[in-house]
Formats: sequence, structure tokens, C-alpha cells
Amino acid sequence: MKLTETQKSLALDGLLVILAMLLVVLLSELLVHPIVKQFGPSGLLVYTLGLLALGMYFLDRTISPSIPECQRAWHGAMGGLLTWTFIWLNDQSAQILIGQDGALWMLTGTLVIAALWKRVLPLGVRFFFLVFSMNWGARMLLQAQSILGQFWPVFRQIYDFTGYIAIFLAVIGLLWMLFRARQRIMRMWAGIWIWFFILVALLAFWKPLL
Repeated sequence: MKLTETQKSLALDGLLVILAMLLVVLLSELLVHPIVKQFGPSGLLVYTLGLLALGMYFLDRTISPSIPECQRAWHGAMGGLLTWTFIWLNDQSAQILIGQDGALWMLTGTLVIAALWKRVLPLGVRFFFLVFSMNWGARMLLQAQSILGQFWPVFRQIYDFTGYIAIFLAVIGLLWMLFRARQRIMRMWAGIWIWFFILVALLAFWKPLL
């Protein structure tokens, strides 16, 4: 059975993006404990530096004119995810990124990126920064709900439903990608948003990822 170009695009630009990014999220977290147990803090340092090196490699690929546009978007998404993972693993003990100061810095950076979005940033770099910001935004959303829930019970109820709402939005995004997206790059954007909603659900239901 020969696949059509649309079916190939749905598989490679949509579903594969979602699965690959979820796999990176889960593996990067699950590998931490065995690495620390086997090699100690030095092993964890080498591991996180390796993630950073890969992230920078993919970022470099996003601005290479010899690479097709969709591949640059792929590299940007993976680079943003790996770079975030490096920063997150090194931040977990200090909890700076989800504190007030970290939130202000990240918000400032997000606003600067938004200002440069269309006129300055190439497509692959947009994917890089979007995925990076989404990782922070997902965790910040749940952390904020958890903190506010200590003072207002309604936020505890919202927190309990966040995962289910995220799954519902992921299903809506998947249906849109399957039946409405007409271009490869549109399917990739949809894949990134579906991954984001699944990530929010994972964070809500699986606390160790937070």
C-alpha cells in the first residue's frame, strides 16, 4: 500500500514530532536517577552538558540555508526541548525558574521574542524558542495553580481538572491536524501544540516531572 504525500506528512511532520518530543521528555527525566546512582554528580554534569551540546547543535542547524524549511523547524523544536531540559535539570535544586524572579525574567524574554517573532527570527529559531517557552509555561501554570490553591480552594479544583482539559485540547488539536491542516508546516505547528497539551497532562498527573 503506497502512502500519499499527505499521509506521509501527517506521519512525519505531525505524529512523529509529538512522539519524538514526548520520548525526549520522558527519557531525559527517567535517565537522571540511574546516572546519579551509577556515576554521581559528575555523571549528571556530563549528562546535562551533553544535552546542552545537542541543543546548541540543533539550534545551529535551524539557521543553515542548505537545510529544507521543515527540517529546520524539526531541529528548532528538538533544540529548544533539549536546551530547556539542560536548564531545568540544573535548576531543580534551586527552583529559580518557577520562582518570582525567574518568572519575571522568563516573561521578559518571552515578550522580547514575541516582538522579534515575524520580522527577525527564522522559522527554525521560532520553533526553538516556542518549545523552550512552552516547557516553562506548562510548569509555571501548574505551579501557580498549586500555590494559589493553598489560599483559594477553587484553584485546587482547577488543578485537578487541568490534566483532563489538556487531554481534551490535545484531541481537538489532533483532529484539526488530521482534517484541517493543509501544509506541512501547519502540521508541525499543530504537532507542537498537541505535544504541549500532552505535556501539561503529564505534569498534572505525574508529579515527579514538575
